[in-house]
Amino acid sequence: MKKTRSIFGMILILSISFLITGCSQDSKDDNPLSPVPAAVDPAPPAAVPEPTSFLYKMDGVQVDNSVRCGGFYDLSYSETVLGGWDNNSTYKPILYLNTPGKTTGTFTETDGAWALYVVSTNEVYYINLNSNNVCLITINSIGGVGKRIKGSFTLEMTNITSSTPTDKIMITDGSFNIIREPDFGTAVSMKTVPAGISLTAIANDNLENLRSLIKK
Repeated sequence: MKKTRSIFGMILILSISFLITGCSQDSKDDNPLSPVPAAVDPAPPAAVPEPTSFLYKMDGVQVDNSVRCGGFYDLSYSETVLGGWDNNSTYKPILYLNTPGKTTGTFTETDGAWALYVVSTNEVYYINLNSNNVCLITINSIGGVGKRIKGSFTLEMTNITSSTPTDKIMITDGSFNIIREPDFGTAVSMKTVPAGISLTAIANDNLENLRSLIKK
């Protein structure tokens, strides 16, 4: 009798042990460990285009031509021509800045730098040696076509279409950060630049006439 009870007890203990082991295994199967996801580097932010700018103060009043500005190298005159204008229909008022060659530096009228401010056919301001005006144009950097031209300027200009030699304007705090257009005088500059949007197209329309006016 004791032997039977002993066998029965062993069977009971083994059954309980198997039951506990099975439950434990089921618990593990129900809650598998989730794999740790691999670290993913975030995508770099999209590059923001550098804005163009063409700013100055005329007799103390701020002028912003940042939306309409440009520059190019004139092959015929070996000059860098920069400009900013107010209106895409008339191109005026427009301020032209010209420096010799296509290099960095600070240029005055003695170096061959010059400027024009055109309000209309009958109102043109110019910087020249005879009027003892101020002309200081600095080009800090100049890249290739499609790159940037950056710098600053200060000007005092006289109305050369007026009989009053004291009719002057003072331009201060001038700065520019513009895109260099195709060289002026090349086939590409005449064919690919839409009129009214670039300085190249505007110059093609009237800069030569203005050069004649100032005998450049």
